[in-house]
Amino acid sequence: MNSNRIRLYEMMNRAGGMPLDEIDWENDFSDVSKTCMNPDELLKYFNEILTNHALNPDKRIDVNGFIAQITKIPHEVLSQNKKIQNSELANEIGYNIGIPALFGLVYDIENKKFYKVSTCPGAGSCAKVCYARKGNYVLLPAVSMKQTRILNLLLNDPKLFEQILFEELKNAIVHNPGKTITLRFNDAGDFFAKRFFQISKDITQNLLNAGYKFKSYAYTKMGDVINIGDPNMILNFSDDASKLQKDKITRTDIKTSKIIPQTFFDEFLEKNDRGRYATDAQGKPMFKGNGLNLLKEKLSKEFNVPLDSIVTYSELLNIPEGNGNYNVIVMPKGDGDVGARRNDVKISFLLQH
Repeated sequence: MNSNRIRLYEMMNRAGGMPLDEIDWENDFSDVSKTCMNPDELLKYFNEILTNHALNPDKRIDVNGFIAQITKIPHEVLSQNKKIQNSELANEIGYNIGIPALFGLVYDIENKKFYKVSTCPGAGSCAKVCYARKGNYVLLPAVSMKQTRILNLLLNDPKLFEQILFEELKNAIVHNPGKTITLRFNDAGDFFAKRFFQISKDITQNLLNAGYKFKSYAYTKMGDVINIGDPNMILNFSDDASKLQKDKITRTDIKTSKIIPQTFFDEFLEKNDRGRYATDAQGKPMFKGNGLNLLKEKLSKEFNVPLDSIVTYSELLNIPEGNGNYNVIVMPKGDGDVGARRNDVKISFLLQH
């Protein structure tokens, strides 16, 4: 950890673990959808979601202790989940950053109030199958707490959030000479506030202006974000966004991602004795005989794209970037996220987990 980061920790974690300032709802985050939580709602939230963090050894809710926990500066804001690790190429190192999916809990220190914040205001049908509300994202307390701390840091002190994220990325770049550092925003959550999107653009611009090898990308369901865009960031519009967000989009040159339900592709994959998808040595589901070609034909017809533009994730990795327009099939397990950060990929067909 560099000396600047150490000074930040020393400065911000003083006074008993209450490091953050008030949330500026009127200016920085005027567009955030939020509701103030009354005591009954807060108790329900503790009992259903945050029990592992909110109970003391006597099994009683320690509200003050919990406030100190969620407003504490996270040890690191960057992460490297399995999807990102699967996405690394020989000359790249990938990171991701996320906040709680759909809704998150924040504490306004100045006003002494808890708020439930909509972190995915553009969510549509994806809310039913959201991967970020399953597995390690909710089963491991450390993961959910880290996301909650990042959200509280972002809302209570956006300038400090930007500074910390910039320094972590710069540190990763400096310690990996010759390699490109990639960052996926919205591993969970979305650009729920214009200020958050602006921060992501500023960090990307500043790193590129400094001459660093850096690439940032994101999935988003926010129509306004897609319309604004940014020449330095690669944005993928999630096609399962709400109708309101879809109707906002005025551009025709956008990258999209589409969740393909199991009912669409299930017949083309091999099953094992337990009725689950059989996998190869790399842990990827395997196609029946001519299953891959049949799936490509079905996708081509359903989404009106040229058959020869549809490639598997493995096939994409063998195609130099920039040599055409492709639509990539991403398997339910084993594939990475490279297609989302390539401008020559127009649609990512995400086969449902």
